[in-house]
Amino acid sequence: MIDVMKLCTCDNPECENNPRRCADACDTQAGGHELSCTSCVATNLECNSLPRCFFHKLGFKSEEINTWTFEEFAMKVMESTLREKGLA
Repeated sequence: MIDVMKLCTCDNPECENNPRRCADACDTQAGGHELSCTSCVATNLECNSLPRCFFHKLGFKSEEINTWTFEEFAMKVMESTLREKGLA
């Protein structure tokens, strides 16, 4: 079973899907918050945005993100790719 406490890179303590928010009340190993990733993605998709972890995976910090939209993510993917290839 995946430990969402290790997987989740969300740095928004107010997010209702953040497993750290209920770390004391939930047993994440036993599935107490097992669906946090699913509910996070669902919540973001309803708002036409992407979860923070998608941006974090590219190496960006939350402070570097403005809108969390698909468009911004696409631009960040291109920026990350160009940086990896030494073109940015």
